[in-house]
Amino acid sequence: MLKLGLLTAVAFGAMTVAGFAADLPAPAPAVVAPAPVENPWAGGYIGLNVGYGPGTVSSSGNPDLGVSGWFVGGQAGYNFVLSDNIVFGIEGDVNWANESGSNINVADCDMINWTGAFTGHIGVTSDALMGYVLGGVAVAGNTFETDYGNTGTTLSQTQTHVGWTIGVGAAAMVTSNISVFAEYRYSDYGTQDYLNTNTTGVHLTDNSVRAGFNYHF
Repeated sequence: MLKLGLLTAVAFGAMTVAGFAADLPAPAPAVVAPAPVENPWAGGYIGLNVGYGPGTVSSSGNPDLGVSGWFVGGQAGYNFVLSDNIVFGIEGDVNWANESGSNINVADCDMINWTGAFTGHIGVTSDALMGYVLGGVAVAGNTFETDYGNTGTTLSQTQTHVGWTIGVGAAAMVTSNISVFAEYRYSDYGTQDYLNTNTTGVHLTDNSVRAGFNYHF
C-alpha cells in the first residue's frame, strides 16, 4: 500500500508540472539581424575615359595662346566607405592628349601632349548614384614652338609642368560592377621656362570635360 501511494503521488505531481508547463507562453522566436548591405561603390576600380580640353597658354611678353583638342586615357582608384552614404576615394589617371593652338601674329605654337593627375574625392551616394568633388596634383607634358623673330628658324622645346586640379562629377552604377561617369576639371599646370625657344614664364591652364566607365572589383 505504501508503494502504491508513493507511485500515485509521483504520477499526480508529474501531471501537475506538465499542466503548468503547458500553460506557459511559448518562447519568442530568435531575432536574426539582417545581413549588412555592402555599398556598391566600395573597393578598387579601373577604367577608361575620353574628353575635350580647351586651355590657355600664357608666356612673358606674349599674348595668350588658346589650345584645344581631345584626349583619351585610363584611370584606377580605390573607394573607402566612411558612412552609409559618404565615400572617400583616391585615383590616378594618365591621358594621351592632342590639345594644340597657334598665334599667327607672333608665330608661336603649343601642344599639350599628355596629362595626368593624382586626386582624392569625396562622394555622396544614393544607392546606384554618386555625386562628388575632387582635387589633387596635376601634370602635363607640353611642347612650345616659335619661329624666332619670324626668320624661318623654328625653335622647339618640351617640358613637364606640375600643378593642381579641382573638379566635380557624377557617376552611376549600371550593373553590379560597371559604373559610368561624367566630370569637369579645372587644371593649373604651373609655369616653366623654355630656354631653347627664348621664352620664359610659360603657364598652362585647362578646362576639361570627360566621360568614361569603370570596372569595380
